Amino acid sequence: MSDHFNHLSNSINEKILQEIESLNLPLLQKHHVRLLLHCVQVFRDIAVQKDNNPLITDQDLRLWCELESSKFEDKAFSDLLFEQMSLARNKLEVFSNEINKNLLDLNISDLAQLTKENTELENE
Repeated sequence: MSDHFNHLSNSINEKILQEIESLNLPLLQKHHVRLLLHCVQVFRDIAVQKDNNPLITDQDLRLWCELESSKFEDKAFSDLLFEQMSLARNKLEVFSNEINKNLLDLNISDLAQLTKENTELENE
């Protein structure tokens, strides 16, 4: 996997935030990049828990969502989180296939490219 993410652990650190802030993107697109980066990090964490198996199944994602939402004891939140993380996973999988890269190896530049492409498509 990319060395770029090896140092990230579970949070987006100040260096990464500065890198995103320096992108030549509107504020909303920078926020989108941060969200996508967070999703990639979650998928990487799930893969690590599965002995670095990069295939994230619905069952894996559902379990992660249930563990995260258990802090709130809110089943509706778990379902919504699963739905949103599934959508993000699907979007990232399609994009990573288009650029011939493993989803878990996507970097900030890749996520900025995806964000720009989505914005351009929405504006057509």
